[in-house]
Amino acid sequence: GGRGQGSATVGWPSAPVPQGCQGKWSLSSHRAARESGLFRVHGGRGGGGEAPRGRGGGGGYWFRAMASRGTVVGGAVVLGAICLLGILPAIVRRRQPVHEFPVVNFSPLAGNGSVAPLQARLHALVLENDKLARQVRDGQRQVSVDTERNAQAAQELESLREQYRQLSKHHHDLELQHEAVLSRLSSAQTPPAPPPPLHLAHAPVSHPPAPDTASPTSLLPKPWPKSQGECNSWLKVYVYDFPKDLLFIQYAEQLKRECKELGKCGSHYGGEHLLAQFTLELILHDFFLQSCTRTKDPEEAHLFFVPFYNDIEYRWQNKRPDAPSPHGQAILDILERGDTKAWEKHFRVTGEYWRRRGGEDHILTLAAPVTGFRHPKGARGWTHYMVQLAPPIFLSLELTRSFIHEYPHCSGKNIVVPYPIPGRDWHNGVWKDKAARTFGTANITTPEGRTTTIINKPIFAYYTGGNHGCVNVRSAIGKEVMNDERCLGQAQRREFADKFKRAFPRDRVDLSRGPPRQVSMSGAQFCACPEGDSPSAKRQYDAVVTGCIPVLVSNDAVYAFSTENQGSMDPDSFSLRVSEESVVAGPGGSNSGGAGLLAQLEKASPERVASLQAGVEDAAWHYRYYSEGSYPADPLLDSRFPDGGATAMLIKELERRVGGGRAKACATERMEPHYFLRFQYCGAANVAREVGNLERALHQKQAGLEARPGDHKLASEIKALQKGIDAYRGKWISR
Repeated sequence: GGRGQGSATVGWPSAPVPQGCQGKWSLSSHRAARESGLFRVHGGRGGGGEAPRGRGGGGGYWFRAMASRGTVVGGAVVLGAICLLGILPAIVRRRQPVHEFPVVNFSPLAGNGSVAPLQARLHALVLENDKLARQVRDGQRQVSVDTERNAQAAQELESLREQYRQLSKHHHDLELQHEAVLSRLSSAQTPPAPPPPLHLAHAPVSHPPAPDTASPTSLLPKPWPKSQGECNSWLKVYVYDFPKDLLFIQYAEQLKRECKELGKCGSHYGGEHLLAQFTLELILHDFFLQSCTRTKDPEEAHLFFVPFYNDIEYRWQNKRPDAPSPHGQAILDILERGDTKAWEKHFRVTGEYWRRRGGEDHILTLAAPVTGFRHPKGARGWTHYMVQLAPPIFLSLELTRSFIHEYPHCSGKNIVVPYPIPGRDWHNGVWKDKAARTFGTANITTPEGRTTTIINKPIFAYYTGGNHGCVNVRSAIGKEVMNDERCLGQAQRREFADKFKRAFPRDRVDLSRGPPRQVSMSGAQFCACPEGDSPSAKRQYDAVVTGCIPVLVSNDAVYAFSTENQGSMDPDSFSLRVSEESVVAGPGGSNSGGAGLLAQLEKASPERVASLQAGVEDAAWHYRYYSEGSYPADPLLDSRFPDGGATAMLIKELERRVGGGRAKACATERMEPHYFLRFQYCGAANVAREVGNLERALHQKQAGLEARPGDHKLASEIKALQKGIDAYRGKWISR
């Protein structure tokens, strides 16, 4: 019927047929067929339309059904005669059918030329078609019933999801209360003995968290296997042992060999090189391989560490592709689809333990803030954080205040860790000694009555940095600081450059801007730390390690292990924060009424400054991957055991995540509607503009929901837009 859309076929008694009369049938007029009572068409799309000459759907010959029972019989006789004479092919134009139907061989006349067999066959078709039509009508009624049931089921499912969300939230609140009680008990008595290791693959894992009030000495990690038999943690971590011929392992070995043997250290293995800040995956692999928390039996492991050198592979020969590597894609297959086939193929290890708990007991590292397993260049906002919503525990350099506000449970499942500082001179006392000989030292007493020795701070505020990331913020800081004589101005630069040169005549360094950056930071009271290519920057940890009070000029940055993401360190005890907009509108920027940086720092009282300096001294231990000591070479080159406070803090945080309770709370949180931040603002966000855009989109969605009240997807989008509006108005998105 119609333009070849019919799909019904008609069968006929087979008999020899003259040349040209064998073909494919299309019944053109459903109405005529119904009126004739001889045949009906069923199941065809558009099967009720009349086909124009030469365009019959699927028919080799054009045929029009007669409108009455009598004319059908006469027409059949005439048609049969024409076919027998071989005239029909000459007067009918044959065309290729649109749809291929099975060829039907037929003979209009049978035996002595009677049409009785034809009528009998057509009558049988009518009965068959009636039966099929009834089945179709029954099926349509059933579809209608099923549609109604599906709508009811969808409402019931949404109700159950809401109940599950409420129960999960209640469960998570109880977990936090339990942790708080255990923490208070731990401060008053000896911590309980560690539980015995687990041997059942599917047994639930649950252990009390380490006390938040533990002292640095009690938290110091111990190496493995030198002190086997004694360990300051009950945690057991299994480290996947990948074949040594995997490309990322070969790349790392080659870079390490070139630096150690040939002195070519323009890579992650150069302790002071730019790429050294992205060595988290290498440092933590060294740590877990040598830690007393390591187990070689996966059946007794609480957690599983995945030593994938994603950043090494990404930056190899500076190729930096956007698409994930086969290894990165294998991990994404697990995170996004639960499929371990590519993991087993490319990493050549079992996927059994990924499947056992859905990956919630696995540890993945993200060594750089704006790259991941996928590397979309120029993407900002929350793009690079979204992978951290997956079940594993992610150890990353960065999450933001706005993202944590939107996803508190998922953010709390993961751990923000400090940027690595692997250069040996940061740990063997070289930079500290050079700063002391350049600026001198002094003893200070904290408000708590504790005395500590620090390097003199003749420089009021220090900043140096390139124009990248938020250029307007960095430029405003640079102009304001460099135009102030207290901030390593021209006279100070000459004075301290001369002192440094006299003390270290063999050092070949550019002293046009004063002593080296690591020395100058040690002699500064405040160090401005604007955001880099993303809200955080390594300098916020450099400042702490050098004893300089960091001043975050980044509205969205958070510190590692901080209370901003359910950690135990309070950033207010060792750092200050100044808004980006106040600096951009200050003397170094547009000078449009903003306070600027220095004026805000001048308001800090001497007591507050002394307390912050003492806090910086304490925080420095927590942010070192390597403790202070003797390092003939960069510790990463020698695969030294990372025994600093950063790894101790990491173990403490991992203990709190055993059992997967946070991963389950995150899974519930992901089911809720969420706003997505796509932009990176530098300075103040245009709240009025963004809220206006969101409100217009909200009104459109609400109008659509009124027209389609049962549209759950639309209702979810409305909730997400409202959350975005609330976040802007509540100043959670302020950059």
